[in-house]
Amino acid sequence: AQDLALAQELARRAALALDNASLYRDARHAIRLREEFLSIASHELKTPISALQLQVQSLLAGLARSGAQFDPERLKRGLERVDRQVKRQTLLVNDLLDVSRLSAGKLELVRVPLELGALVREVAERFEPEYARTGTPLELSLAPEARGQWDRLRLDQVLTNLLSNALKYGRGNPVRVELEVTEAKVLLRVKDGGIGIATEHLPRLFHRFERAVSERNYGGFGLGLWIARQIIEAMGGHIEVDSVLGEGSTFLVELPRG
Repeated sequence: AQDLALAQELARRAALALDNASLYRDARHAIRLREEFLSIASHELKTPISALQLQVQSLLAGLARSGAQFDPERLKRGLERVDRQVKRQTLLVNDLLDVSRLSAGKLELVRVPLELGALVREVAERFEPEYARTGTPLELSLAPEARGQWDRLRLDQVLTNLLSNALKYGRGNPVRVELEVTEAKVLLRVKDGGIGIATEHLPRLFHRFERAVSERNYGGFGLGLWIARQIIEAMGGHIEVDSVLGEGSTFLVELPRG
């Protein structure tokens, strides 16, 4: 009986030690992610502001030197660059705010009757200048009557993230957006012929602060796809990716029609 009790106590302590080791590893991993995120956030928020400041100073100096003779085309190009930086900063700040809301369980959905094809066309039109600037063809193949009860603003956010990523990682190859309608679901696919994602990175792609590419080369917090997954799942849907390294990626969003 004493031997049995001793064996049980040793087993209990061994299990406790394993649990503690696992908790320690998890804590170290969380600390590492936090430190990496703070480093990335500092860089991502500061660098665009510095570039924005330099651009504005350059425009002001040019106006001061040239006055009424200042080249309107140069002013237009400068203001377009300023506009792109402001939009990028806005997206980064919105990502941070969404992380706070999601972590606190405060993501609220406003479901309205929505025809998804109309929203896709609206978001695509908004991206046309950026796609044209980089020489990236944007193709739409949208089934009609892709209707459901969804949150318009949040789906706009998901579409914006997917089209932005396709442009960023697509290497100028065509980006194709497809809508398919079944009896129960609407399927949205965003396809690019870009850099692709290695198989070993796919499982963590939708995790918070995770990324499959270098933040130094491509920027961002590694939050957009995590936020997109939270939004889609909150609407009863599903998001996944199929990718081949060096050939491109296809993101699939499934949304219930009910």
